[in-house]
Amino acid sequence: MKTDKINNIPAGIYEGYYWLSDTDRPVVIDGVFDGLTLDPDENPFVIEAQLFDRKNNVSFSVKYTDGHYYAYRYDLNNIISDNSEEVKVQKYCSYRMENHPWLYFRQYWREESDSLCENMPVLQPAEMVFVGFKLTETLDTL
Repeated sequence: MKTDKINNIPAGIYEGYYWLSDTDRPVVIDGVFDGLTLDPDENPFVIEAQLFDRKNNVSFSVKYTDGHYYAYRYDLNNIISDNSEEVKVQKYCSYRMENHPWLYFRQYWREESDSLCENMPVLQPAEMVFVGFKLTETLDTL
């Protein structure tokens, strides 16, 4: 999967949310979005964001921790095989987003050698990628 570190989210058509530091609930996006600039010195700042561009199959993930942004762009078009054992769909209940009760993610796993298992390859959790409020037919088959 192609993953890029980012410092902004471009304008586009998204589904998802972003959460500002001075609010008690996230801003839900389901359509046209003006984009976000991630400036760690700006206040209020973005605590968290998960946005999915369904048309281009691209997901954006933002977390703000200890004064730093951890922000990534995931290009889901560059995945070798969606039907592999290394991808599972995870569904989480949202309690603060009206009309969007479920958040869907793809949990990716990557083989790595493990010294506790005679250095044999074992699957380790890798990226957790937001894929929207509802599943498409292709995601249903995972």
